[in-house]
Amino acid sequence: MLQSVYPRADATPIHLDLQDTELWSRFEALSTEMILTKGGRRMFPVLRVAVRGLDPETLYDFKLDFAPCDNFRWRYVTGQWQTNGKQDITNLNQDRRYGVTVKGEPYSHPKSPNYGRFWMSDVVEFKNVKLTNRPNPVKDDHIILNSLHKYKPRIHILQSVSNGQPNVLLETFTFPLTSFIAVTAYQNEEITALKIRHNPFAKAFQEPRDRTDYEGQINETDYRTQHFSSLPYYMLPFPTDDSAASSSSQVLRHRSSGHIHRSRPYYHHHNHSLMSSNSPPLLLVDQPTPNMFDYANSSPTFPHHHPSAMANWSTFQLQASIDNNHPRHI
Repeated sequence: MLQSVYPRADATPIHLDLQDTELWSRFEALSTEMILTKGGRRMFPVLRVAVRGLDPETLYDFKLDFAPCDNFRWRYVTGQWQTNGKQDITNLNQDRRYGVTVKGEPYSHPKSPNYGRFWMSDVVEFKNVKLTNRPNPVKDDHIILNSLHKYKPRIHILQSVSNGQPNVLLETFTFPLTSFIAVTAYQNEEITALKIRHNPFAKAFQEPRDRTDYEGQINETDYRTQHFSSLPYYMLPFPTDDSAASSSSQVLRHRSSGHIHRSRPYYHHHNHSLMSSNSPPLLLVDQPTPNMFDYANSSPTFPHHHPSAMANWSTFQLQASIDNNHPRHI
C-alpha cells in the first residue's frame, strides 16, 4: 500500500479487501497474462474489492491505473517467463501524485464520485476497463500498456473537493496477487485453460465434457430438432456414426403439427439405388411415401388461368412399372 502525499483529516484507516483471492492465486502461480488488443480487452480475473473505513457522508472518487512491476521486458521460453532486456519507458509517466505510471489519465470508476456509504454497501468492480496497445486510444476506459511488460493494478481513493479544487488523494492500494504480464496472445497454455474454465464469457470455448452449467451444454437432439424439423423427409441428413444415428433417430417434430415421428433408414427396394450413389444415403422419416398417381387428375395452375398459358398444357405419358407394365396416361 502506498501512502498519500496529503494528510488525512479523518484518522479512521481505509481498508480494501481483494475479492476472488483463490482465483487470483491460481493465475499468479502460473504468472498471470492479460491480453492487449487495438480495440481493448477487458481483464480477467476482474479486479474486485470490498471497502471499509470511509465516511458515509463524504464524496469519494475511485481511480485505477497500472504501474510497472520492474525495469525489464519479458519473454516466454521453454515453458517459463524470463527477463529479456530493459523495459520500454516511452509509455511511462512520472506523476506528482501517482508516481511512476503508464501514460494517460487514470481510469475513473463510472460510479465516481459517490458517497462513502455507497462504496461500502457493495463490492467495487473495475469490470469495464480495457487494456490496449493502441498508441492513441479513443475511449476513456482504455489503458495503454506495452506487450511483454509486467504491471500491477493500483486503486486510488480520492476525496472530492468543492470550489473547483482538485480532489485530494487519500490512499493508493496495490495487491501482489493481481500483477500480470501484458501479451497480445496467451503464451502459457495453462493460463488459457484457466481463463476458459472460469471466465463466463469464454463458455463457448469449453469442451462439452468440461461444462458444468446447464445452459452451456449443447443438446444435440434439440439442435437437430430445431434445424431439421422444417425439412422435407427426403432432405434429412443420414447419421455418420452410431452416436449420431442414435441422437437423430429420437425425436423430430413436424413443423405444421405437434405430432412426433420416429425416424429410421429407409431400406427395402430403394436400398440398392441409395447405396450405389456417390452421395451419402438419405435418412427417411417412417411415414407413407407419397404416390404420384394420387395427383394424376390434378390440373396445373397458372396465374389468372390465361388461355395463352393453358394452351401450353398438353397430355403427356409417364411410364411406370405397375399393372403388368401397362402404360398409364395422365
